[in-house]
Amino acid sequence: MDRFRALLAMSLVLPLVVAVSPEVAEAASITVTTTADTVASDGQTSLREAISAANADSGSTTITLAASTYEISLGCGGDEDTNAGGDLDITGIGTVVLEGPSAASRATITLGGACSGERLIDITLGSTVTLRNLVLTGGRAPTRSDGGAVRAPQATLSAEDVTFSNNAAGDASIALGAAGVGGSGGAIWAEVSLSLTRCTFTANSAGDGYLAGVNTEASSGGIGGAVALQGFGATLSVVDSTFTSNTSGTGGDSSVVWSGNGGNGGAIAYVGTSLTITGSTFTGNVAGSGGRSEGDRTGVGGQGGAVAIISRPGATVDIMSSTFTGNVSGAGGSSSVQAGGGGGGGAIRIIEYAGHGVTVTINDVTMASNETGNGGSVDGSSGFMFSGPGGDGGALAASLTTGSLVIASSTIDSNTAGSAGSAALSVGTGYGNRGGAGGGAMLHGGTVTLSEVAITNNTSGEAGDNSSSIGGTNNGGNGGGLDLGFNSGDHQVAVITSSVLSGNSVGGSSDGSAGLGGAVSSSQGATGSLTIEQSQLTGNVAADVENANGFGGAVVVVAAGPVTITDSTLAENVAGTDGGAVYGYLSAEVTILRSTIVGNEAPLLNGALGGTSVTYAVGGSVLGAAAGSADPVCADGAVTSLGYNAELGTSTCSWMSATGDATAVATSALGALDDHGGPAGQTALPASVLVDAIPSSDTLCAGIDQRGVARPVGAGCDIGSVELATSISAVDDVAGTDSSTSILIDVLSNDVSGSAAGSVSAAGAVLEVTDPVLGATSVEGTLVRYTPSGVGVATFEYTACNALETTVCDTGTVTVTVTEAPMVQMFRPVTPARVFDTRPEKGQGVVSVSKVRVGPSRTLSVKVTGKGGVPSSGVAAVALNVTSTQQLGNGFVTVYPCGTVPDASNLNFRAGVSVPNLVVAPVSADGKVCFYASAETHLLADVAGWIEEGQSFTSLTPARMFDTRPEKGQGVVSVSK
Repeated sequence: MDRFRALLAMSLVLPLVVAVSPEVAEAASITVTTTADTVASDGQTSLREAISAANADSGSTTITLAASTYEISLGCGGDEDTNAGGDLDITGIGTVVLEGPSAASRATITLGGACSGERLIDITLGSTVTLRNLVLTGGRAPTRSDGGAVRAPQATLSAEDVTFSNNAAGDASIALGAAGVGGSGGAIWAEVSLSLTRCTFTANSAGDGYLAGVNTEASSGGIGGAVALQGFGATLSVVDSTFTSNTSGTGGDSSVVWSGNGGNGGAIAYVGTSLTITGSTFTGNVAGSGGRSEGDRTGVGGQGGAVAIISRPGATVDIMSSTFTGNVSGAGGSSSVQAGGGGGGGAIRIIEYAGHGVTVTINDVTMASNETGNGGSVDGSSGFMFSGPGGDGGALAASLTTGSLVIASSTIDSNTAGSAGSAALSVGTGYGNRGGAGGGAMLHGGTVTLSEVAITNNTSGEAGDNSSSIGGTNNGGNGGGLDLGFNSGDHQVAVITSSVLSGNSVGGSSDGSAGLGGAVSSSQGATGSLTIEQSQLTGNVAADVENANGFGGAVVVVAAGPVTITDSTLAENVAGTDGGAVYGYLSAEVTILRSTIVGNEAPLLNGALGGTSVTYAVGGSVLGAAAGSADPVCADGAVTSLGYNAELGTSTCSWMSATGDATAVATSALGALDDHGGPAGQTALPASVLVDAIPSSDTLCAGIDQRGVARPVGAGCDIGSVELATSISAVDDVAGTDSSTSILIDVLSNDVSGSAAGSVSAAGAVLEVTDPVLGATSVEGTLVRYTPSGVGVATFEYTACNALETTVCDTGTVTVTVTEAPMVQMFRPVTPARVFDTRPEKGQGVVSVSKVRVGPSRTLSVKVTGKGGVPSSGVAAVALNVTSTQQLGNGFVTVYPCGTVPDASNLNFRAGVSVPNLVVAPVSADGKVCFYASAETHLLADVAGWIEEGQSFTSLTPARMFDTRPEKGQGVVSVSK
């Protein structure tokens, strides 16, 4: 601190002679000075001329645009690649940055009126290109061409703070073959590497397929309404970006045989090895519909209403902290013979080919109100005709083989799988197809893990109607919430833990059957398995009201792979026929441990656990009838008791004969379903005979209950999904700090609840804290903040209560020793860095500024916090070496926190003489420093250090102390003139 004060004193008292920092090699910088699209010797630099100059430079070039509109109008047509006319061709092998002034003041690039069929930017070689602070709008790729705004086949492309709107890839112009497919990437098409940060994509579209003629096959729509990235090792990063109302291409119609498929990926279509989406929003994007056919082989709907992913070998996909709302996959095309199916994945579609081994992680993601496309209808007059099935996976559809999928801390709510098309035939045999499976998600194959996921209010698809005299309809879609497995060949391993599946329902059928499994439909294969643990499955419905049928109100299990349900609540689910809670068939094996199964309905057979060719093993569980039913579990299904089960009500199940089984237990032994803490939703608390009923020595007395409490608590384990945590011990704590520093104290870390894990915070403790005499306290989550007000020993008490039941509390004491605050260094030096330079011939510093002189009519505002080693917060002032050069007159410079210009100077200059000075400048609340000059001058500044907020040095806005000149006013001190 003394060294800094000495330096500061020298700068204020002694003449300061400081050499201007030596120049270093800098990238080329080109400022575009005209909005006209010209190539001429007119003293102006156009955008096209700047790009041509960059193409000739193998190094780095930065092209800076003003906040104006730049229309492409020169030499349009022909799609040449030399930048002579039409789209702007970046052809060099160097690094190019094309940028507007700022994120808040962007430059716009668009087409002029005579250039209706041109994309905006074409990157034809292996350049590294960054687009920044731009609006790219109205680009139109030529027929059959990709990338309406930008095409980058061999480039490394980054876009930061760029808006892409109303761009379109080219429509197909011929049928049959790849050339006839609609163009992909309505805004961007790339093959190598693409990075998008804080970008916005609105109303971009991929190209449509082409109508087939006689003896030809219609072409498919283009993929990627906003972005298409396709390459063996292609990488895509999307950060803090927004995609709204983008559409992939529609398949072409056919008047004879085959029509085209709809394009995949309403917003993004990706084929590659590394995809990351973080902090982004996808709303109202739509994948293309399949084309109509007058014959067979109708086009299927495009997959992935927002994002379609096809993995390369070893690919990784990470989707985090993002939202997908109101996206729709494509509808199947209609036909007179066999209609196309709806596309899968209303929000996201993931396809892993055999052996690729994709690894998918979805974390902190919300998928709400997305829909898959409906199947196409058939309307012919003879023969055997089939409508199209509805699209699977209302929000998410994933087809895996050896790969893995993890979904954590996410919400899948109010999504809908598509309905099958109708079979409306006057003559012939018509079959309505099945409804789409997985109203929330369809997850087939591989290894699937769901942790702390809320899957609520989703609906699988309705079966297609049949109005012909012959034929029939299929079933409604399976899995109102989730459709897992698929067939015995999948051998899927699926784990659902600490999750909520509630309010989901299956689609019905006019004359067929409702779908199976209100919450979950599962077919794991003989070597696969399904585990549901610490989860809530409530209020799900597998019933067709019109036809009074349906199976598995919560869960349907098919095939021989083992299914285990532990420490979970299955309550108030409804099946139209059998299995109010669970239904199994085809040699299904289901084990249920320490769970609560109450209030489930199956009106025809009154069975909570039902099925054919299914075996159940049940232990440590509570079972209770639905209202008005006397038989909760005994109606059908082979059940083996593992002991310590309890049947509420007056009936007696014959299989409840093992050790510890109890029948005719009073219903008051189990409380009402409610939120009693923990990550997995609602639970019912046990009482009386259910508490400690399973001996601690029994193998059933183990594991973690639905709320995350380790068993046992007390002498034994409780029957059902909940283990009461009925005690708490608050242990005294000791801490220390100095008189200037508040501290956070985790008072709960050593406290003990009734759980074997011992952590009160894991049980959701509630804190109440008393304030000490010496200082103050406040509660921040499960921590206590102590703020001292003097030196000495402070004590305070806290009371911790177990929030799971809020019945037992204990009080602990915290002792804090407060010492004198140490002397602190207020000045923080940094490695000198150029902050800015207004000279046009020089490069930018860590802050980009306009390359014009500062003067009386133009004040320069520079954000210094978060730049050049200065932190983003906690800064009172910065130390800058400010230099005036290339002046147009004599004058002075004032450096001040932005606001009113003070009547003071920090640096005085004469025309033509470079003058530096060290300035300590306070920063404004938004981290900015302003520069005023009384005569026009170029300025540059280097940062040397910064001063912390709240230290003993107080930074002041520059102020005139005094002035002896008679013609001038007084300063803050009046003196004789």
